[in-house]
Amino acid sequence: MAKGEAPWLLLIHQIPKDPAYLRVKVGRRLAAVGAVALKNSVYVLPNRDTCREDFSWVRREIVDGGGEAAVFEAVALEGVSREDLERMFREARAEDYQELNEKVGLLESRARSTVPPGRQAAQAEVARIEERLGEIERIDFVSQPEARIARDR
Repeated sequence: MAKGEAPWLLLIHQIPKDPAYLRVKVGRRLAAVGAVALKNSVYVLPNRDTCREDFSWVRREIVDGGGEAAVFEAVALEGVSREDLERMFREARAEDYQELNEKVGLLESRARSTVPPGRQAAQAEVARIEERLGEIERIDFVSQPEARIARDR
């Protein structure tokens, strides 16, 4: 981010009641890109090229589904400090890392007590966990200490 550039991107949307699946689809997409909710229809991401592209895709899905959406740059968010936003991002990713670490713990105990065919299944699960870890790290905008713990396991 260049000096003087707005540090945040906001996606503000209005989604029609029908089709109902659109709300679920948009909610899942926003979670997948790491956006955090400021209000019901207001989401924030850091102002980065990848985040701008993610919000553009979500905006397009909303508009194509009959809703309205816009992406804005924001220098300041009244009533929400930078520390508040970083805490929100940290909390969102902490849940992801905790879930992943729980899966790793179960997999470790299963791998120790499993005969060779079960080990092959465990290896496939390890590959899925590593892929999920990469996804979480991509949207970990505040570099969680839990990331190192998950990576080291």
